[in-house]
Amino acid sequence: MLGLLAAGVSALAVAASSPFLLKALAKGDTLVTEVPEGAAKAIVKGQTFSRFIMSYENHHLNDPRALWYDDKLPEWEVIRHLPKEADDYQNHSRLLDWLGLFWVGLPPFREVHKYDFRWNEMKLNTSESDEKKGHEGVASRNCKTDFVYVNDFAYVIYLDAAESDDSIPLTLQYQLVVRVNNPYKALFNTDEWLQVITGIANRRARNYVGSRKYDQLLSETDKQNLETDDVEKRPDEFSHQLVRLTYELTDDEKLDDESKKKKYERGLLGRYGVTIVSANLQTLEVVAPEGVKNDVLKSTMEKFTADRKAYSIRKEAEASADAILFEGTARAKVISLTGKAEAEALDYRLSVLHDEGKLGELLVQTDAMKADVSGKTVIWAQNPFIRDAGLSDLLEASGLTTEQLQARIRNMIAESRKEEAS
Repeated sequence: MLGLLAAGVSALAVAASSPFLLKALAKGDTLVTEVPEGAAKAIVKGQTFSRFIMSYENHHLNDPRALWYDDKLPEWEVIRHLPKEADDYQNHSRLLDWLGLFWVGLPPFREVHKYDFRWNEMKLNTSESDEKKGHEGVASRNCKTDFVYVNDFAYVIYLDAAESDDSIPLTLQYQLVVRVNNPYKALFNTDEWLQVITGIANRRARNYVGSRKYDQLLSETDKQNLETDDVEKRPDEFSHQLVRLTYELTDDEKLDDESKKKKYERGLLGRYGVTIVSANLQTLEVVAPEGVKNDVLKSTMEKFTADRKAYSIRKEAEASADAILFEGTARAKVISLTGKAEAEALDYRLSVLHDEGKLGELLVQTDAMKADVSGKTVIWAQNPFIRDAGLSDLLEASGLTTEQLQARIRNMIAESRKEEAS
C-alpha cells in the first residue's frame, strides 16, 4: 500500500513539473480533469460516491468536508456567494486553479463518474448544404457524459397523445429550462434524472392541455418564458403550472403531505435537487386519431378555424360597439360583422354539402361546431342538428356512437374522393 502511495506521489510530482502533461492527463480524467463552466463532476471510488468538484463562478458546493459547510442546508447544495468571497471557498491548489484543472485522485482508486444521458436541445443549423442553415432546430443527444449542468439549461420536451378540452388530439413541443441545485440528488437519488423530471412535467402538461381549448393553447405558443420569480403573477399560464413542480408535485401522485416540509424537502427540489426555472410552449401539432385520414382531419380543422375566426370577429364587434355606442351605430356594426363571420363559416358547410351530397349533409350534421355567448366551443356530441334530423334514433338503432358514425362517413367520403381521383 505504501508503495502504491509513493508511486502516486511520484507520478503527481512528474506531472506537476509539466503543465502540458497535466493538460494531457486531464483529457482522460487521469489524476486531474477539466470541468465546463456551470457544471459539476462526481468523483467515485469504485462504485461508491466520494465527492463533487464544480466550476461555477460565484458559487460553491455545500461540501460536508469543508470548513464552510452549513448543516442547515442539504449536502452538496449549490450556493451562491459574493465575488469578493471567492477565495473563502477555494479548496484546490493554486497551480491547478491557474491551469483550470481539478484534482481527481490516484487511479484506479478515484475516478470521474460517467453515465448515460439522453436529451433534446435547440441548436443553430450550421450545415453548408442544408437549406435551413442559420435556423434553429432540435438536436437529439444520447451519449455517455461525465458532468451535470448546475446552471440554467434549456431542454426540449415532447408530449404525445394529449387532448385539449375541445377534444383536439395534439402533440406538443415545449422548452423546459432546468437548474440542478443539488448534483448529488440528481445523479444518485434516481437513474436518468432528466427522464424522471420529463415524466413528471409531462403529467402536469397533459392535465393543463386537457383543461384548455385549442385556440387558448395556440395563443400560448406566442408568449415568453415565465420565470420562477413571476409564478404568482400569471397563475393560469402553462409556464406557471410546470414551475410549481419545483415545490409542489401533483396531488394524484400520493407521495406525501408536502405542505409542512421545508423548502429543500418539497417537490422536485427536495427529491431530485432540481428547479424548473421556466417552461415555454413552442409548437402544437394536430394529430389524426386512429381511423381518421389526414385530409378529413385537415377539413375539420379548417372548419374549426373558420368558426374560431367567426367568434373572434364577433368579439371584436362587441368591443367596438362599446366604444361607439354614443353614436347610435354600434348595433348596426355588430350585425354587419356577425353576418360576415357567419357567412364565412357557412361557406365551408355549403361547399361540403355541394361536393358530397347526402354524405356531406350527414357529416355537417354530426360534425358541426357552434360558439355560445361565452365563446365556449361545442363539438359533435352537443350538436342540436343530430336530434332535429332524427340521427339520435339512427345511432341508437345501429348501436354506433357519434364518433363512430363520423368516422364511417369520413371514410366513405375519402374513399369516394380516392376513386374519383383514380
